[in-house]
Amino acid sequence: MAKKKTIKQKHPKLLKKKIDFILEILNKKRAVILSDIPGLMTEGLSQHNDGSSSSPLHFADIGTDEFNQGIALSRLERDESLIDKIEIAYEKINSGKFGFCDECEKPMKLGRLEFVPWAPLCIECQELIEGNS
Repeated sequence: MAKKKTIKQKHPKLLKKKIDFILEILNKKRAVILSDIPGLMTEGLSQHNDGSSSSPLHFADIGTDEFNQGIALSRLERDESLIDKIEIAYEKINSGKFGFCDECEKPMKLGRLEFVPWAPLCIECQELIEGNS
């Protein structure tokens, strides 16, 4: 198995001002997610939306509660995954490896980095992967 080469150069268009802007985006997104997690945990793990321990009186209420719990747990899982991706982006910024595609190792376009700074792949590699799924 071939060993992946390590990136030794810096992204040609990522100046300190742009990195600071991207860090601001990451920090804001992370703060929003972390503020949402307690509510999602409560909603996803509680038995009923009103916090009571008594059973709902109608079968439709039971179904609605279970549906809402499922949505909350799905959002919680998605948010935890996004936090992991944001943490990886912080690590890449600190190590000087930020802005390169994990697959092809080419510099990613600035628009992609500004819009989804936690994205591990360039648009081309992402489309290839999604096309093969």
